[in-house]
Amino acid sequence: MGTAELTAPAGTAHRMLAFLHAQRSPYLPAYAGLAGSVLTIEFGPPARLGLLQDH
Repeated sequence: MGTAELTAPAGTAHRMLAFLHAQRSPYLPAYAGLAGSVLTIEFGPPARLGLLQDH
């Protein structure tokens, strides 16, 4: 699992959070939250090769 914390002006941070919440699998983060001007994003482990391909 990977975590990133980003600091941005409040308006920018809210737009970034909205963008993250609009993502679909497999790009949807496991967690995305905002505390003041700090945006925390967590992603789960990558899928095994071949599991995301259409059959």
